Amino acid sequence: KRKCIIATVVIVIVFIIAVAVAVPVGLIFGNGGSSSSGSGSGSGSDGTKYNNYATSGTDGSTVVLANGTSVVYRNAFGGRWASGLTDDSAQAQNYTKPLSEDWDWANDKIYGVNLGGWLVTEPFIAPALYEPYANTSSPAVDEYTLSALYLAEGGQANLEARMRQHYDTFITEADFMEIAAAGLNWVRLPIGFWAIETIEGETFLEKVSWEYVLKAIEWARKYGIRINLDFHAMPGGQNTYNHSGRLGYMSFLNGVMGIANAQRALNYVRILTEFITQPEIRKVIPMFSVLNEPNLPFGIGTEQLKSYYAEAYFTVRNITGYGADNGPMIAFHDGFEGLDNFKNFLTNSDRVAYDTHPYVAFTPPFTNSYDTQIAYVCNSFSQTTSNAFNQHGLYLAGEFSLAINDCGLYLNNVGQGVRYDGTYPGLTEVYGSCTPFDDWTSYNASHIQDLHNFAIAQMSSLRNFFFWTWTIGDSTLTNATVNPAWNYKLGLQQGWLPTDLNAALSDPVCLDLASTITTGSITAASATTWSGTMSAWQTGAASSYPVTVAASNAWPPATLETTTTQSMTIPASSLPAYTKTGAVSSLPMPSFTVSQKGEATPTIGSWYNASDTSPMWVAIAGCAMPGPY
Repeated sequence: KRKCIIATVVIVIVFIIAVAVAVPVGLIFGNGGSSSSGSGSGSGSDGTKYNNYATSGTDGSTVVLANGTSVVYRNAFGGRWASGLTDDSAQAQNYTKPLSEDWDWANDKIYGVNLGGWLVTEPFIAPALYEPYANTSSPAVDEYTLSALYLAEGGQANLEARMRQHYDTFITEADFMEIAAAGLNWVRLPIGFWAIETIEGETFLEKVSWEYVLKAIEWARKYGIRINLDFHAMPGGQNTYNHSGRLGYMSFLNGVMGIANAQRALNYVRILTEFITQPEIRKVIPMFSVLNEPNLPFGIGTEQLKSYYAEAYFTVRNITGYGADNGPMIAFHDGFEGLDNFKNFLTNSDRVAYDTHPYVAFTPPFTNSYDTQIAYVCNSFSQTTSNAFNQHGLYLAGEFSLAINDCGLYLNNVGQGVRYDGTYPGLTEVYGSCTPFDDWTSYNASHIQDLHNFAIAQMSSLRNFFFWTWTIGDSTLTNATVNPAWNYKLGLQQGWLPTDLNAALSDPVCLDLASTITTGSITAASATTWSGTMSAWQTGAASSYPVTVAASNAWPPATLETTTTQSMTIPASSLPAYTKTGAVSSLPMPSFTVSQKGEATPTIGSWYNASDTSPMWVAIAGCAMPGPY
């Protein structure tokens, strides 16, 4: 059989060129504002007048946002903002290194939050997008069907207008300032493959969300926030969940298009790596999560996933080079099956982290109290964290929440019901009413304290964490935010998340909580047993990185599962695939607006490694392929 691929290279390169040229990385401001530290004024060589705005400041200073609004910068933890075009001196808090200093993976702690629902929408995070269609014959259940409905209503112009409205309002520069003020020092930024390109059969808005990735980079730089760039949604879907783009589909490393979709994803890993490794970007994005939540239990085989991870690792490091400050930390998700599958995998590799998402909300029976859950996470999570650091190096929780059951609007998809109250399809047991959990306006002091204790128990036990998620949009049904156990911003406002995060986590939290819980017990085994040091190869400090990949993990994998129940395998050589013959060309640098102080325009391109000229995966001309799903 002739092997086919979906032509990607030309479209991808044209897209990045267009975005790089069209989207300014710098900020331009109008008249007004007030000066504080680092103010700049005067004229440039071309006669351009620059306003006397502060270009850096601390608590109480006036900062001008990208939309021209002047606000007072509030940060009670010694934070410092800086608005230079490539100024890495900003510092989220005094206990967090400024961006200009390298992160110490063994000693510095990630206090992070996800920007979920922004550039990859989810019904339970942005319910107002989905509610208008919920009771129709064709409900929107994921971004794929939502985009299809927007297209049907008004074509591409309507799709772009509706998505831009969401992108422009759901997360703004002010959120980054508030995240730093909350004591958080990292964000995890989920993006979908459609930020780069789409092909026939994919309804998503192509390329536009990348403009907002660039905004996020600039805002993070300004407030000293580091970014974990999370490749959240793969071509074909990697887990059947709505946040992979299309609910119910898993055609990445699974099924007829499993190889082709993975090859296409590797193109995107390469393109993203080339962009984020540039000297002007790398300090802001020190971590790249190359694949979110691959679903091992539902049909992506362990050896197949390891094969992909090994190929992604070499794709990244062949661009960045090896050792500290040469490209990002690479994060691999555990596939929902823990880290035992990855023992002795990629030993001696340069800076590889493992990511887990330890939710307790989706597994019955839901009879546990908060105290019981606190005991569980203190006893289990802390020991798992210690073991992971001892065996693998950097370990982080890329997602977790405060939910102890699956109550919430659309948490289990649009129209699917809830396990806890017995409305979930196929389940009849009722554990209780969701009202006491959903109605956050009625929480009493005891409930708020329970949530607070559960939060800090998880944060302390996980060490490096990203809460899912920063904010939940309002529901059109209630005109208020929903799903409180998943909403960090609401938790801050209402008192169940700590306003002084570093202080709350400075004591041995689980030992302190041991005397307060009334059900369950926290044992001595919960104390950390990690030595506190990491091997040189785990931090980028080794002199060499000799990695051996097992034959069973060679790329491409020898076989794929062809169902989501792992009941049948098929030789990968018989499946449609791409051919690596596509040409690669360099990309032009982004354009900049006039800066506040008339600084020289920096030179930033989109392609870091000029020696990276090997072909990309492209289609054989005239060869028909199945659709990506």
